[in-house]
Formats: sequence, structure tokens, C-alpha cells
Amino acid sequence: MKNLQHARRLTRWLTLLLLVSLVNLIASPFLPASTAAAPLSPPDGPTEFIRRIDLTTNDLVYSSSTGKIYASIPSTAGSGGNSIAAIDPTTGLITNTTFIGSDPNKLALSDDGHSLYVSLDGAAAIRRFDALTNTPGLQFTLGADGFFGRFIPHDFAVAPGNPGTIAVARWYPGVSPPEAGVAVFDDGVRRPKVGPDHISGADFIAYSASASKLYGSASFGGGIQTLTIDASGVSLTSSTVPNASGGIKFSNGLVFTSSGHVVNPDTGSLLGTFANVNSFGFQSAFVPDTVAGRAYYLTELANGTVTLKAFDINTFVLLGSLNLTGVDGVPTSLLRWGPNGLAFRTTSNQLFIIQTSLIPS
Repeated sequence: MKNLQHARRLTRWLTLLLLVSLVNLIASPFLPASTAAAPLSPPDGPTEFIRRIDLTTNDLVYSSSTGKIYASIPSTAGSGGNSIAAIDPTTGLITNTTFIGSDPNKLALSDDGHSLYVSLDGAAAIRRFDALTNTPGLQFTLGADGFFGRFIPHDFAVAPGNPGTIAVARWYPGVSPPEAGVAVFDDGVRRPKVGPDHISGADFIAYSASASKLYGSASFGGGIQTLTIDASGVSLTSSTVPNASGGIKFSNGLVFTSSGHVVNPDTGSLLGTFANVNSFGFQSAFVPDTVAGRAYYLTELANGTVTLKAFDINTFVLLGSLNLTGVDGVPTSLLRWGPNGLAFRTTSNQLFIIQTSLIPS
């Protein structure tokens, strides 16, 4: 009898406990947030990646207006050659390919990101391309010399605020020294006066912030030239910093060179040099980013490894580096895209698209 009473009390107690538990569960049907797994915190900036694409190209530019990288695709690429390809850098996918002419090579983009100029090696000409509509436009040649033959474009730049005007560093083909003088073209029509040629001429050019002033440099020595542009054409104003040469890029009042020099062209002073960039062979394998206060250079290491170096443009101190493996050929056409992106091509049909924390977010 006692055992039966004990069993009944135990059953009532268990039933009561079960009812209390059910009430609590109904009142709180979800687990408290503190007991759930905490979500991953969002990253401080965009994702980082290194993407390598097998693509035959001759040059690259980036338009912030369209958010696309544009590549010149030569005839050696096969069925997709002789074209301008628009590439989405966030995915690496080609979004559009447009036939442009015989063997497109060098590219230059207007400051509004719309007018893209491309040199056509097969035609010794330059053609305009509308990056917004992917439409080819005006094509023109650079003229000819009575003795050396037709001029070819070696480097060119679009005038600030005037997408119809470009300056061209012309070459005599097969001649040494090859410089044939810098000329300015308005919608394909050359202004009469051209800059000096041969050893006094420029191989590389970059506009200042004004369409009336252009900077030039030679492959070897000669310094940074200042060229004045007016309605009659081009005239050499001065030549400064004799030890600075090679490819040049202008940004925020400064001229940066492929050999690591930073020059104030208005005062003619060398502000400093980035150490050990070894980029003379990579004429376009550098890019300044004065908004971020940095400059980026690609330098060659052994066995297919290239190092991307980030420098402070005020102190010239190396801030960081990134080793890129599997690089075949010579890197050129280094450019900035997006909030923390870089891209470059190689002479062995590779395209590298990078996002990196070396660029401050």
C-alpha cells in the first residue's frame, strides 16, 4: 500500500514538472539570441583575391564611368582578335567584344571615361571608341615623312576636358633614334607645329591637369620635358631632372616614372625615388594613386614570381608587398580599379585581376 501511494505521488510530481516545462516552452518558442552562433563580422573592406585569366592582350585601361577594364585584343588571339574587349573586373568575365581594326595595341582613355583611343599597328593609325556604347568611331593616320615614311604612334594621351583632342609621341619605324616629334590632333586633324624629334624628342608623354601643358620623357636620359600646347601645336618649354627617364604618369601635380622617380615638373626638382623597383623593363608596370597616398610597382623575381610593392608617395617608404606566382612573360599596363583593385597583363597572354589590402579601403 505504501509503495502504491509513493508511486502515485511520483507520477503526480512528474506530470506537474512536465506541465511547467510545456508552459515555459510555449511562452518562449525561440531560443535566446545569445545562445545562437554569432554571425561572422563583416570585413573592413572589399574581399581580397588574385584572379589569373588566360587572355591575349596588348594593353589595358579602366573606366570608372562604366566600371569595366578595356583590353586591346590583337589578331594573334584568333577569332576574337582585332577587337576591344570589355571585362568586368569583379567577375573576370568579358561582357562585350567589338571589332576595332587591324592589330589594336596601345590604349588611352579620356578623363570622362567615355572616349577610348586605340593604336592600330596594321594600319599605322589611331581609332576612337565609345566605351559607353561599345561603338568604333573616327580613324586617322599620323602622316608621313618624305624620307623615313609614315609615322607610327608610340605613346599618346587624351587632353583633359577635351575628349576630341589627343597628343601623340610619334616614331619613325625602323630608325634609330626613332623619335619623330610630339603632335596634337583635333578629331584627327593635326595642328601644324610638332615637338622636337630624334634625341631631343619624347618617347613617353602625359598631360598635366591642363590641356595646354604636356610632359614628355625619353627611354634613356634626357630628363622630364615640359611641352606647351596651343592652337599652333607643340613647343618645348624646358627639360629638367636629367636622371629621370622611361615611362611616365601624371597625378596631382607630380610626374612618376617607371624607374621609381617622383618629380615636381613645375619646380624641376626630384622629390625622391622608390627603392629597388627595377621596373625599367616594365614600362607600364606601375601606377600612382595619389588619393590613397600610394604608388604601386611590379618588380621581377625568379621562377615566375613577381612582387607587387606599395610605397608611401610622401615618405617613399615601402609599406607592404605581395608576391604573385605563376606569372609568365613581362608584366605591363598596371592599373587601378574600384576601391582596392589592381590589374595587369603579361606579354605571354595572361591577365591578372587583384583586390588587395595594400590599397587602403
